[in-house]
Amino acid sequence: MKLNDFAGAKLDFDKGIEVNPQNPQVYDNRGTAKFNLKDYIGAISDYTQAIELNPEHPETYRNRGNAKILSGNSIGAIADFSKAIELNPRYADAYHLRGTVKFGLNDYAAAVADFDKSIELDPENADIYRLRGFSKMSLKDFVGTVSDFTKLIKLSPKNAEAYQIRAMAEYNLEKYDVSIADVGTAIELNPSDANAYRLRANIKHFVNDESGAKTDLGIAEELDSQNAEKKLH
Repeated sequence: MKLNDFAGAKLDFDKGIEVNPQNPQVYDNRGTAKFNLKDYIGAISDYTQAIELNPEHPETYRNRGNAKILSGNSIGAIADFSKAIELNPRYADAYHLRGTVKFGLNDYAAAVADFDKSIELDPENADIYRLRGFSKMSLKDFVGTVSDFTKLIKLSPKNAEAYQIRAMAEYNLEKYDVSIADVGTAIELNPSDANAYRLRANIKHFVNDESGAKTDLGIAEELDSQNAEKKLH
């Protein structure tokens, strides 16, 4: 495929299909070009044609599932990722994507099950720990949330969000000192995040550090004001 020239690539694949309309890979490739051009319905059509010609190719179901997500068909996407997994039970990305769709549908327990399998197959993928951690947070499994965001931090130590979410779970576990320390690290990594200061203020208020809470709330309000001004310009 031409480097980032998806429109040009699509034209090439059009010609390829004229020459050999029975080649499933060309439909798959044209579908990917259309996907990158944000023509998700066209991409689905091409992936469907590729599947009709070769129904045993798991990557094409994965690709069509992705296009279905972006066209608003979450249930259809789950069906495609499930078929990809049926064809290749060790397809880590298909579990990852199916779990992501289930997460978006608020089916957190099912999402965790898919992320478990994806992590088993691809244990160094930071995004899966992030999504599983959020799923566990939604299930009020705060110990599991801390565990997943701890792993995420090991894989991505400059991830401010990871420290902040771990701090929220620690707060729910009544581990206030480590929670405050984690928010402090998040602020060091991203000092312009007003929400981090607001979170730390809430924790400090809970442990009766009213002076510290007031200081953090003042910084959060100042950052909110600065951000509002930037949006106006």
